[in-house]
Amino acid sequence: MSSAIPYSWNPFRLHLPKCSAYYHTLAFILLVSLNAFSQQLYIGPGAYLVMSGHSVLGVNNAAFKNDGNIIADNGTIKFTGNADTSIAYVSGASSSTINNLRINKSAFGLALKSSLIVKETVSISPGILYSNGHLTLKSTAEKTATVTALPVDGAGIVTAYIAGDVSIERYIKARKAWRFLSAPVKNSGSTPTINSAWQEGVNSGNPNTGYGIHIIGGAAANGYDLAPTSNPSLKVYDNATDNIIAIPNVPGTHTPIANYPGYFAFIWGNRSTNLFGGTVVATPTTLRMKGEIKTGNQVVSVNPFKYTVLGNPYPSAIDFGLLIKNNVRDAFYAWDPMLAGNYGVGGYVTVSWNGSSYDVTANSSAISQCIPSGSAVLIQSKDSATAGLVTVKESAKIFCNGQGPLARGQLKEQVSLLLYEANTDGSRALMDAVLTTYADHFLNERDHYDVKKLGAKFLGLKRGNDLLAIERRKTITANDTIFLNLNALSSRNYQLNIVIANMEYTGMQAILKDNYAADQDNKLLNMNDSNAVEFQVNSDVASYAANRFFIIFQPLAPVPVTITSVQAIKVTAGIAIKWKVENEGNMKEYVLEKSINGIVFHPIHTVQAKAMNGEAAVYEYLDKEAVKGNNFYRVRSVSINSNTANSRIVKVNVSKINNPMIVFPNPISGNVINIQTNNLPTGLYTFSLSNANGQKIYSNKSRISNGQNISLNINETLPAGMYHLETRTPENTFIINKIIIQQAN
Repeated sequence: MSSAIPYSWNPFRLHLPKCSAYYHTLAFILLVSLNAFSQQLYIGPGAYLVMSGHSVLGVNNAAFKNDGNIIADNGTIKFTGNADTSIAYVSGASSSTINNLRINKSAFGLALKSSLIVKETVSISPGILYSNGHLTLKSTAEKTATVTALPVDGAGIVTAYIAGDVSIERYIKARKAWRFLSAPVKNSGSTPTINSAWQEGVNSGNPNTGYGIHIIGGAAANGYDLAPTSNPSLKVYDNATDNIIAIPNVPGTHTPIANYPGYFAFIWGNRSTNLFGGTVVATPTTLRMKGEIKTGNQVVSVNPFKYTVLGNPYPSAIDFGLLIKNNVRDAFYAWDPMLAGNYGVGGYVTVSWNGSSYDVTANSSAISQCIPSGSAVLIQSKDSATAGLVTVKESAKIFCNGQGPLARGQLKEQVSLLLYEANTDGSRALMDAVLTTYADHFLNERDHYDVKKLGAKFLGLKRGNDLLAIERRKTITANDTIFLNLNALSSRNYQLNIVIANMEYTGMQAILKDNYAADQDNKLLNMNDSNAVEFQVNSDVASYAANRFFIIFQPLAPVPVTITSVQAIKVTAGIAIKWKVENEGNMKEYVLEKSINGIVFHPIHTVQAKAMNGEAAVYEYLDKEAVKGNNFYRVRSVSINSNTANSRIVKVNVSKINNPMIVFPNPISGNVINIQTNNLPTGLYTFSLSNANGQKIYSNKSRISNGQNISLNINETLPAGMYHLETRTPENTFIINKIIIQQAN
């Protein structure tokens, strides 16, 4: 396949009257974290209905009229009863914005007479929502509104639905890259064209700030924008040629947008972006289309050979694992615009079922088994010889907003390999990734659990004549080998990050072999952590040979010590860890490691061995950075010959933490800062990382909620030393964390 893609019920009457000019903006009703029900609701001109916290306003049967203002933070409006209801405006001059809309009206419905914008969810169970073209599903950088699963009968036909057109939005973050998009509207008489949807109905100018994209590659008469290049920026997959091709020039972007299940669209930004201004600066944009939404079972035929485009048919995220598949491989290829790939404009990520959960080749990618609203993926028939069917049901809808990965189960043993290219400013960009997983039920021969490589093949797994993206193998034994395959690398610096998970108890040691650079040949790899390997490609053919790297597993040599006990106890200042050893001889050091999930451990303290004469010794450490919830610890012993072994794991559960923000682990080895928040308000936080000289080296913003764990990926390797993380809260207060970054192994 060509990869040439550059670019309660207590009824009351609530009436907010018209106010005098003096009190025009002061009259309001405030609902905060309560349930309220109304038989009639009228908001007069200049009055405010403010819904905060997690308040719920119930409207039973009667009309809801608004001639003022509705301000909803996390509020929900619920319409119930056994009669029709409408939302209308006396003046018809404004719109309402709410977080959640709930309809539970048996066989009756809710009619919208003026604009209603929903920021999170629309739920109908049962009832009918008559949109009359006034409903907008909002999408922002923080969240995307969805229509939750609708009730269906035994034939998969919905028994509650939305009648009429809906405006569906999809926010696109600022990055010049290709996107793989779908159009979640019916192919009906009201179906918009590509131009009226994604180009805001024009092919020049910017009618609506922050919306739309440019589409180039054809004549203005056929809806295309002018640009300095004629290269097409909107493409589709053609199964006949197994290639990504431009949409037909005629009718061009006047084509109904529902004609294709998915589109590859190159996006520079919104329509305010100047394509003729030399270097084009990326801007965020929001795509939108207005049409009838798809509901009920959606059946997709899968080609017997090559690939099929599966466009998410709903204005909601769907879980690929909940789709009904008939002769369809339980895997898909998603396009991640944040990957470097060809020309730095994105690359494929492979998602595949391993028998108990889904694996993703690039663990730093936001791609998961969740297919966001407005996204498309590539799928295959299971036997690559006969046709298949995929049925997407309402029950496949999930709440993930497409803003990040879902929590995925992990295998006991896996090796993820990520290839980064080094940029001139010192940053790195993820180019490609592959994955090997190990379990007793897998076979070492090629079967349906193995997934071949698609698209740009900078990094692959070579097994015989096959080039794979994901390889499943039996639990490792001595001399088991991972054969890497490099391809199309240019002369520059790269990093190969080898992330090994849950393999420290296998009795094996992973060794990296480098057929070109002797200084990193036979490098020992940590069996439950990341291992960064810097390498260079130059004019020497051997430096970019396809078979330059491979990883071989060898039995571990015994460690000359016995760890007889490991204890961890909660104390006032933190968690006290103590371990005892016997027969300590020829030992170099002990590394105390910590985890918050019992799977991935990080070093927090290293101590030199005391008794080198074969006697007993006791070691202690106080962890002042305890996190709320589980804190797991283990001790890794290291001999003078670099042989290692791990102790048993101990756990301490902490129910209350006074520190509002904790960095774990600390010290840090690598470029990821993990943070736990405690008793902090939900909102947008700004993070700034500075070195010991006060120089700011990283900044980012993230919307978080209390108790949420987040990770900051610095995207570059930082020198060992002391750093300060300054966090500005939504209340404009500041939290300072001191961070120690130690030299990565």
